[in-house]
Amino acid sequence: MIEKNFDIYREWKLLKRFLKGMSLQPKISDVQGMLPLNESKGTFVMLVGPEFDCQLPNASMTARLGWCHGFEELGIPYRIISVFDLEKKLPTFPRPFCWLSESDYCYLTPRNIQTLRNLPHFVWVNVWFENDKKYFETYNYPDFSGPYRVKKKVLESEPTFVFTISPEERFYYYEKWLKRGLDLWSLPLAWDKRVYPELPAPDEGFINVTIAFV
Repeated sequence: MIEKNFDIYREWKLLKRFLKGMSLQPKISDVQGMLPLNESKGTFVMLVGPEFDCQLPNASMTARLGWCHGFEELGIPYRIISVFDLEKKLPTFPRPFCWLSESDYCYLTPRNIQTLRNLPHFVWVNVWFENDKKYFETYNYPDFSGPYRVKKKVLESEPTFVFTISPEERFYYYEKWLKRGLDLWSLPLAWDKRVYPELPAPDEGFINVTIAFV
């Protein structure tokens, strides 16, 4: 008999990482918030999976830190914790509300989902629209949607809202989230002044560029 808290897809993902010699735990170390928890009306909790590495300043890491720094500027302390420590650590924080990425859900157990259901949490979701797999295949794009079994976990956790960095004019790429009754927000990325404290002088070679993608 399989234990109710067992998730074969989760175990498969972890086994793949192990066989590839990849870390099975996020590397968090010294990027925790500085504000004390005991004086706060709430705690912003950034839940991260094993891909998170505080020593690797890629978009995945800096975007998450940007959220943390933003709440700290508002006087709300933050803590970054592993999704694998969710059950143990969340009860120790005063009035936690959680940030997750859809991709982190592949590591969550059914018990984790139940815990999140009882807490405010919001999720950065991937696109999800009619015939999305066929669309990506037709244009030889990567699968930006991701597996349905992970989306099902997001739905089961009943998030307070889900969000994308895309503008509202592109919400048709997220139509299946909306059709399932989720509250979808547009939350574009912002400038993290703690990482980039000064606005650099403009490069003359780019003066006439209206918009650029990196």
